[in-house]
Amino acid sequence: MLGRIYAVIFSFFFIFALWYQKNYLEHYSEVVLLQSEQENSVLPINFAKKFYSKKFVNGKLKYSFSGEKIIYYNNSSFEAEGNLIYQAYDSQQKNFTAINTNKAYGQLKSYIKDNNQNSMSFGTSQGIQIATLPEKVTFSFKESKGLTYNVKIDVDNEIVSSENDFYYKGNNGIIKSKGFYYSTNNENLKLKSNVSGVFLGNKTNKMLKR
Repeated sequence: MLGRIYAVIFSFFFIFALWYQKNYLEHYSEVVLLQSEQENSVLPINFAKKFYSKKFVNGKLKYSFSGEKIIYYNNSSFEAEGNLIYQAYDSQQKNFTAINTNKAYGQLKSYIKDNNQNSMSFGTSQGIQIATLPEKVTFSFKESKGLTYNVKIDVDNEIVSSENDFYYKGNNGIIKSKGFYYSTNNENLKLKSNVSGVFLGNKTNKMLKR
């Protein structure tokens, strides 16, 4: 009789142990999966309002970026919105290109800290590497004006470009094209394809198809 009681008790604890092990492993697996998902998730880590950032190269102002709000994420990306203004400066630190839009997103990059640098608003040594401006974008190239959509800015290579319709009004006339390519380094604007409009001056040929 006593042996049967011990057998029943043993069986009970054995079954309970199996049940506990099964539930523990399931719970542990869920925890590990949740931690893995969190580690791989893109999460906001900081934000700033009324931000204004500057990049200096060899002690000289190269570009600035300002707007109403910017959000930084844990994968070194960013999103910005509200009266965004990107400006590029020449060797005399005079503004010669201004780009205006309302929304932007892209990737940040760590730069060697310049004594004058004010990289991004939360005070790290990160600045914009690549930016996409998906909405309406207006340009000011010295005395010329431009309008397009979905612009990409490559800060390292100093290139501004778009594959969308581009409208240009300036010293060379009133011009329309499918896409453009602009180098902020040598201030060279090239139109990609389907170029049409009223052309003026002798320098127009330098602007045509890339």
